[in-house]
Amino acid sequence: MVAASIAGITALAISGLISYISPKATNDKKLELLSRKLDGVTRTLNNVTNKINEGAAAALPLEPRFKSGGTGFLIDPRGYIITNFHIIKNATLLEVQNNKGSYKARLIHQDPASDLAVLKIEDSSFRPLGLLPYGIRNGSADLGEDIFTLGYPRDDDEIVYGKGYMSAKSGYEGDTLACQIAVEANPGNSGAPVLNSDGEIVGIINSSQRMAQGVVFAIRSKNIFRTLEDMRADSTLKKDSTLNFPLRLPVSSSIKGLSRHQQITKIEECVFLVKSN
Repeated sequence: MVAASIAGITALAISGLISYISPKATNDKKLELLSRKLDGVTRTLNNVTNKINEGAAAALPLEPRFKSGGTGFLIDPRGYIITNFHIIKNATLLEVQNNKGSYKARLIHQDPASDLAVLKIEDSSFRPLGLLPYGIRNGSADLGEDIFTLGYPRDDDEIVYGKGYMSAKSGYEGDTLACQIAVEANPGNSGAPVLNSDGEIVGIINSSQRMAQGVVFAIRSKNIFRTLEDMRADSTLKKDSTLNFPLRLPVSSSIKGLSRHQQITKIEECVFLVKSN
């Protein structure tokens, strides 16, 4: 009986520890996940078909209906994007869009516990980039450090810039996998990169606190490195000949010292609207 009691206490302690270090944004009514609903249906019309009558236009095939939208960004210039798991959860079709165009993508890895997912662009029209302009920090940001974000919270799918600062090194209720930032964020900002003044990614936005303006939570960037470690250990991914492992995660920033406008110009192409249905 003593042994059974000890085992039970140990199990409860382990369960509590896992609960403590896991993100708390997925089921707490005081938090809001920052994906946005997409319910518009559009038709592909060029300059010629724009002139046809409504009856003929109605006969054109509809584009896929996407239900959920958010943001993601490249972690490898060959088309690998990281975003939030809650944006693409249960998706059967994925598409990503930046200032160059829209591309088909597929899910290759997901980690619900960290609320992270990795997508790969698989579209013949996509041209891999050279080196990514930003680095990804494998450590904590400094309290009070200036930060900025780029995301897609608007219905017209235009990228939006936000500026703020690091307000706490932990997330909601002391979540050690996240941090708190003071910045304006709206539905659609989930998955948006959080960058410091040197052009280093220090987090990924995923939620905000309801009834508290400017209280936003981001998954710490060090979890991106942990996600890549999990992918390296995934035997299924190793057998996929279409993947280019190992991924080339950027660790240094080439935009340090540039003006904010210059930094955004170089980063913008690497940030995508993520659409799922």
